[in-house]
Order: sequence, then C-alpha cells, then structure tokens
Amino acid sequence: MFEAINSIIWSLQSVAFAEPKTDTGLETIKSIIWLIPTLPLAAAFLNGFIALTFLRSKPKSELTATQRGLRYLTSTIGILAIAAALLVSLIVLFFLIGQDKEHKLIQVENIYTWIPSGDFNIKVGFNVDPLTSMMTVVVTTISLLVHIFSTGYMREESGYHRFYTYLPFFTFSMLGLILVNNFLLLYVFWEAVGLSSYLLIGYWFSKKYDWGRLLPSDASKKAFIVNRVGDFGFGLGIMWIFVVMLNHAEGAAKGFDRLNYQNVFQVFEEGSKTGAIDHNTITIIAILLFMGAMGKSAQMPLQVWLPDAMAGPTPVSALIHAATMVTAGVYMVGRVNPIFSLSPEAMTFVAVIGILTAFFGSTVGTTQKDIKAVMAYSTVSQLGYMFFALGVLGWVAAFFHLMTHAFFKGLLFLGCGSIIHSNEETIHEALHKMHLVVKDHNLAEEIEHAIHHDVDPQDMDNMGQLIKKMPLTGWSMVVGAAALAGVPFTAGFWSKDEILGQAFAHGQYPIYIVGLFAALLTAFYSFRMIFSVFFSGDYRLPKAMNRAVARAGGVNAVEFVAQGRKTKPNQVEVIAKESTKNMTFPLVFLGFMSIAAGYVGLPRSIFGGLSVFDSFLEATFEPAFAQVAPKETSAWLTVILLILSGAIALTGVAIAYYMYHQNRDVAPYRARRIAGPLYTISKNKWYFDEAYDLLLVKSGLLFERSLWLFDRYVIDGAVNGTGWVTRQSANYLRKVQTGFVGNYALYITIGLVGVIGLFYLINGI
Repeated sequence: MFEAINSIIWSLQSVAFAEPKTDTGLETIKSIIWLIPTLPLAAAFLNGFIALTFLRSKPKSELTATQRGLRYLTSTIGILAIAAALLVSLIVLFFLIGQDKEHKLIQVENIYTWIPSGDFNIKVGFNVDPLTSMMTVVVTTISLLVHIFSTGYMREESGYHRFYTYLPFFTFSMLGLILVNNFLLLYVFWEAVGLSSYLLIGYWFSKKYDWGRLLPSDASKKAFIVNRVGDFGFGLGIMWIFVVMLNHAEGAAKGFDRLNYQNVFQVFEEGSKTGAIDHNTITIIAILLFMGAMGKSAQMPLQVWLPDAMAGPTPVSALIHAATMVTAGVYMVGRVNPIFSLSPEAMTFVAVIGILTAFFGSTVGTTQKDIKAVMAYSTVSQLGYMFFALGVLGWVAAFFHLMTHAFFKGLLFLGCGSIIHSNEETIHEALHKMHLVVKDHNLAEEIEHAIHHDVDPQDMDNMGQLIKKMPLTGWSMVVGAAALAGVPFTAGFWSKDEILGQAFAHGQYPIYIVGLFAALLTAFYSFRMIFSVFFSGDYRLPKAMNRAVARAGGVNAVEFVAQGRKTKPNQVEVIAKESTKNMTFPLVFLGFMSIAAGYVGLPRSIFGGLSVFDSFLEATFEPAFAQVAPKETSAWLTVILLILSGAIALTGVAIAYYMYHQNRDVAPYRARRIAGPLYTISKNKWYFDEAYDLLLVKSGLLFERSLWLFDRYVIDGAVNGTGWVTRQSANYLRKVQTGFVGNYALYITIGLVGVIGLFYLINGI
C-alpha cells in the first residue's frame, strides 16, 4: 500500500513537471493506470481476510475491543483505497485534458496474455481515452462518498465488515469494466458487476419482513436472473464478433487479439466500407450487444429488477443508481460506438427503447409512496434519456447527462438514506421511551410489534416538515431534486436540455415531444417528494405510530406526539434528528456538484469554447462522428429550447407545489379520481410484474408440472409397466414347472402337435 502511495506521489510530480506530449509523461501515466482497479480489489481482499480471520459473523455486541477496532479498520481501508484510486483517476484525467485530439488515447496493450492458444490470444490490457477517464473519476468519486456515508448508515450492522468487503469489490468490478481493452474481458467484468450487485442487494439476506416489498434475498435473485436474459444476448453478440473476426482477419500476425476493441473496430469499419461484412450482420450484433445494456441499465422490458433492488442498503442503491451497474450499459454502447454508428437501424432501436423507458419511468414515479421507489423509477427514466440521446446521435449529450445524473442521483439516494436512517432511529428511541410509560409488558410488546409491522420508515405519508429537523439533508435534497427536475441553471437543466436539443436538431420531433412530457412528469414527482417529505402538512410519523397503537389495543396506554407537544404522562415525544457529519458531508458536496457540474458542458452554440466537456469527449466519438456529423441548433433556437425546457420544469414544480403543499388534503385525491384507471396502471407499474408472473413464472411452473406428469405417467409408466407385465407373466408361467415328468411329456406333445398344425396351416396339407 505504501509503495502504491509513493508511486502516486512520484507520478504527480512527473506529470506536473513534464511537457504534455512527452514520452516521460505518457509512460508515467501508463505505469499507474493499473492502480485504479487494483487498489479497490486489494481493499476487498484485505477486508475479506480480516472479516474471515478475526470477525467471522459475530454481532457487534459480542466483539472484543480489538475486534471492534478491526471492524472499523475495514471501512478505513476501503475509504483510503477508493480515495487513492480517485487520485490516480484525476491524474489520468488532467493528463488527457492537456493532450491534443490525436494523443488522447492511451493503450496499455499487453500486461500479460491471459489465454494463449495457437492463434487465439486474449491479452489483458487497458484502453484509456476521454470517456474512460471521465467514467473512472465519476465512479471513484461517488464510490468514495458512499464509503464515507456508509460509516454512519451501517455503523450498527453486525455485517459491517462484510459490507466493506463487498463495496470496494463492486467498485473494482465497475472500474475493470471501464478500463479493459477487449470484449472478452468486458464480459468478465460485466458479470463481476452482476455478482457484486447480487451480493449487496441481498446483503440483508436474513430479513423476514419489508412492508410488502420484495425481500432482499428474493430481490437479489430477481436482479441476477433478469440480467441473465440481457446477458444471453450480450454473450451471443460477442461470440458473433469473434466469428466475424475469424472470417475477416485471416492471416493476422501471431498473437493478434481478435477481440481487442481497436482491432474489432478497424475490421468492422473496413468491412462495412467494402461490403465484406453484411450490413444486417452489423445490425444484429449491435442489437444483441444492446440486449446486455437493456438488462444492466434496466431498459424496457427488462426494467423490472431495478426498483426491487432497493431492498439492499440505501448506500448500495446510491452506488448502483449513480455510478455502477446501471451506467454500465450506457458506457458499453458509448464504448462500442464505432459498431453502433454503422447501423442506423440499431440506433433507431436504441432510441425507441430509450424514449419508451423514459416515459414509463416518469409515469410510474408520479404515484409511488415509497421514497426510494420514486428515486428508482426516476433512475429508470433518466437512463432512458441517456439511451435515446445515444440513439439520436447525441453521443456527448448522453454522457454529459450520465455525469450530472451521477451527482444529483447520488445525492438524492444518500439523502433518502439519511431520512430513512433518521426515521428508524426516531422510531427506535420512541419505542424505548414507550416501554418506560406502558407498564403492561405484554401490551408494550404488542405495540412495538404493531409499529414495526405497520409504520414504514420509507413511506412519504409518514413524513412531513422534516426541513426543520434535518436542514442539511433537506436543503441538499432540494438542490438535487431541482437538478433532477431540470430547474434552470442546475446541472440537470444543462444536460437534459442538451439531450432534448440533440433530438430536435436531428429532426426526431416525436421523441423530443415525449421527452418534454417526461421532463414535466419528472419535475412533478421530484418536488412531490420534496414537498411531501420536508414542507407540507404536519410531521406525520407520530400519527402513523398512533394508528398502529390503536390496532394493538393500546390507545389509552400511550400516545405518540411530535416534539414539544408532550403534556400528559402517557404521551411520548417522537423526535427526528439530523444525521451525523459523516452522512451530511457527502450530501453537501454532491449538492454543490449538482449545480457546478453542469457548467463544463454549456451549449456550444451560445457559449462557444466554454463547453469543455464536448471538446474533451469528441476524440472518443470520432468514429461515430465520421459516419454522421454532429448537428447543432443555432444560438437563437438553442435559447428558445432552453427557455421551453426551463418553463416545463418550473411548471412541474408548480403543479407539485399546488397539489402537495397548498392543497395536500384535497388535490391528490381529486387528481386520483380524475385519472381513474390511469392512476391504477401507474401505481401498479404498468402490471409488468404481474404479466411476467403470469406468462413466465406461472406458465413455466404449469409447463414444468406437465413435464413431471408426462415423466411420471408416460416415461415411468412405460418402464414400470414393462416390469409389471414381466412379473405377471412370470407368476403364470412358473406354474408350468410342476416337477412331474408326465406333465412335461404332455407339454412336449401339445407343443409338437401345435407346431405341426401351424406348419400345415401355413403350407397346406
């Protein structure tokens, strides 16, 4: 670890004092790239060793002082490793910023040969360009903040050390996926990301109740299985690429890596120009690869796993939704842009799936009451924006939104975690006080059980006026919601408008209109959440607890009241508190980035050279731009589109303010009656889960039962029937064996007569 730190410091000095285009600076960068994924991997192994050797699965209360120290050491190791990886990522990023377009690709082609088999070679190497460096900085930044936040959120968990083993491994998997330079390694890390998410979503695998939501053990399996559907297509696409490379890279030098990105892109580009590779083949390969993205990035119809993935700890949700797992699909399509750009049909397919998903997510998000579910469907919708941006050739716009989304969605999920953690602590403290008030032990136990069973700490109906209790969390989330809604001058405003502007510039007007409508719904549900949780009505958690008390039959024994309202002996105050500094610091930082990050990608038609994000990423998408040149709207049209986009966002905020702040007791119920079946469809998530349950689960079980019946009564019946016939025949034939010679002579005579009779019957007399 110390050698790695010394290497980083030396690299900083080398890069700082070297000319941007010198070999010294380039070789220095090449020598440290391997640290970006390796440091998190080392942390995961070291934490795993500590957990298995010294801590096992003991609860916190049973640990000695030394073991508690080792327990907290695991989080320190994780934080230091991710911080070091972030530092190296920043070094690489700033080095690339200083290069001209021709020198923005760094290839470490052969760290070692993984699979040498004749002329089949898979070499482990790294491919670093502007897209890669931007993604590594985003992933390590969000991961570092999640690691810090989790020291407070997960502090009392018995599996704290297990959590800090899985978390850096998740980061390593995503960084490996980003950095590798060939398709087979991409698939390996693609599956490693899936494994990591499975472990973390199912972290609370022993949980028995989750207020009607899917249990973590089931949610992790659902995520894993649904992703296998997409990964099946993804694997076929990679296999087909290899077959194409076998046919069109014959005579290549020994050691030629047929799955290396640059080799594949070159062969496909030349084959497309000469007609050596059929256009339909390119289209099918692109769509098969996109199937993997549909699974990982939760695009219709494979979006059903992502909302249920909220069963894991909230910091995990933040990492999945902001920087890892779901962004893997977007990154993959961007990385393989030289193939996708060769097929307009594949690009249209991506755009259609993206806009449908954006519309789906925004409609469902408007009716959810679980605060994490709102954010989950928001992620589904925003990923749809990124994909339809890719589909309408807005390559840079998609990744600009990916970057800004990482900051404000990371903020919103960690903010949800802060609220949920506060609610859980509040309920726990109130129940402790309740046991001091209620003298009947059995009644107190029944009340506690009823509250744990009925009062959901994630239900927005149980919140309200938290801005007074949790100001840092509240105002940070206001900024994050504004960025998500696209309120003018936030990061989300600039990035989302860039996507809509690209759709308009390329003449995709239906997609542009649907995108605007989805943006209106996004602004509405974002501030529906903000007003419901932080501003509107009263603090509703005590009322929810009192309803549970009534169901337990303890109305006269205890009453829960908001802070400052206690006047009777049987009343217990319910006091919400702000989260600790290790949980609020990441929120404040992400709140700043939710505004500042947008100003690296200002519209070029208005601000010209100030759009550094566009000019930086252009080198990555040069092959796509060579197929279809990027289009820009004029300055005045860009201003009009910006004004329209901002007005749409503010309209959604205003509707949410009217319905959930000014008229919370009336307007939502009136809107529900007006919407009628549309509300029911949205509330039930378009019945996707029910449809899959009917068409796949129940029909699959019915088919399996039919096979079982066929096996039991037909296959087994034939086998067992043969044995039965044999046994019955033997039972009758054994009576022939009497032991008397006269009987045998009679049988022989009868047999002889029968043979002679048969002979004459056939041949005549």
